[in-house]
Amino acid sequence: FDQIFGHFSTEGLNWVDGTFTYHFRKMAQQAMAEEELRWIILDGPIEPEWIENLNTVLDSSRKLCLGSGEVIQMGETPLKLIFETDSLKMACPATISRCNVIYVED
Repeated sequence: FDQIFGHFSTEGLNWVDGTFTYHFRKMAQQAMAEEELRWIILDGPIEPEWIENLNTVLDSSRKLCLGSGEVIQMGETPLKLIFETDSLKMACPATISRCNVIYVED
């Protein structure tokens, strides 16, 4: 979880971005500055422990709320998320209702 979204350093003074937060922040800034469509692709199982942190990104507020209290605003930037997964068993209805689902049969 900390590797995805971030955590406070061992001293507890500084926030360290996780992988998703780092790329989300960078791509949101680039998309806003260049007004060019950007995609973040998340490939793997959808687990409630981390996907629920993205509900505010997926709803109309379009912002990422971090454990540090910081909010990264997507606003109207041309930034899109794609979730590639083989199952939605663990995804809650609130998450699914915020996404467009494309089902591809084998």
